Amino acid sequence: MIDLAALLQTASLGDKRLDQRALTLVGDIIKGQASATHGPEGVGHQRTWAHAMGTFRFFDNDRLTLPALYEPCRVALRQLVSQGQRCYVVHDVSVVDFTAHQRKEDLEQVGNERGYGYELFTSLVLSAQGNPLGPLMQEMRTIKGLLSSESPTSLPFVDHLSQMERAVVATDRTLPGRDAVHICDREFDDLQLQRFIQHKARRYLIRAQHLARKVLWEGRRMTLKQAAQQVPLKQAGQVVRKGQAYDLWVGQTEVVFDGKSLRGVAKKRQMPRRGVPISVRIVISELRSLGQTPLRWVLLTNLEDELLDVVSAYVWRWRVEISHSWCSPFDSLLCSWDARPRSSVPAALGSLAKGAEPREFLGIGIDDPTAVRLVELASLQPTPLQP
Repeated sequence: MIDLAALLQTASLGDKRLDQRALTLVGDIIKGQASATHGPEGVGHQRTWAHAMGTFRFFDNDRLTLPALYEPCRVALRQLVSQGQRCYVVHDVSVVDFTAHQRKEDLEQVGNERGYGYELFTSLVLSAQGNPLGPLMQEMRTIKGLLSSESPTSLPFVDHLSQMERAVVATDRTLPGRDAVHICDREFDDLQLQRFIQHKARRYLIRAQHLARKVLWEGRRMTLKQAAQQVPLKQAGQVVRKGQAYDLWVGQTEVVFDGKSLRGVAKKRQMPRRGVPISVRIVISELRSLGQTPLRWVLLTNLEDELLDVVSAYVWRWRVEISHSWCSPFDSLLCSWDARPRSSVPAALGSLAKGAEPREFLGIGIDDPTAVRLVELASLQPTPLQP
């Protein structure tokens, strides 16, 4: 367990009063307050009103930069993940919805441009056993740019793939010498990104989205989908969910991605870009149940782990979804800060981030039907089928 007081002494916020306020806030978050678990206690709670006012001043302090606020998280991660040890860095984007809120002037169009709010990008570090440790990087998109844990000033927003690349560099800087594996969903299936990650022998695990892309499989040109269909699957065990048994089938092959990157082409930001061919391991997992359509994942990776370990690692990706679910109750708190500037929002999230490691992840919010049926693979101890 991390000693928060000692941690703040190691990565001071620059003022003893700020350090003490941060320690108080994180302590309250970890303990869990009955009606204000995700923020400061207000009137009617055990603490005085001065505590709530001090909290608001903390969030609105111009001397408190985001890199300084997140530095204790980075120090803690270096303590929790030893040199040479495996860890997983899970990347994801979530919407913080403020559509019903009329008094914020920096809201961005979100939710396929059907609502207004912010976009929160998080890189969450998991242990080798899949346990959440804490955020390595977070960025919040507003109409005026990105509020980033990596910069004291706003950054321009280009796309989520650029944020992902910045997170990869931040991982190299924060956790040097660790066996870090970058995991993300199919939104990040991008050839330029894969080449970027694979440079300097980095590791990745990405769910495939562009199954129509052309690849080389055993010297023949075909689509990724066609190559995946050629792979024989082997029965690996049985997954039980809510009393219903599913047969787990897995398989793997290797292809070569040698095409051009099309990032930014549709929005005319750049032309198709050539790059070095890369060998990609394709891992296929499929759940089968009598009378139902098989549910399939096609995963792209350069990991050399066992098949079931790769599938298990991808299932752990949903733990960043859980951390983002904290934003929903937190929204109601933020909506009451009518006069708070935009810098208060990520400052508050940074305070929440410090309490991420000791908290338990008790629930999960999943929309993908494949993930619903694969979530039991998080422990991945398959039961052999009876003959």
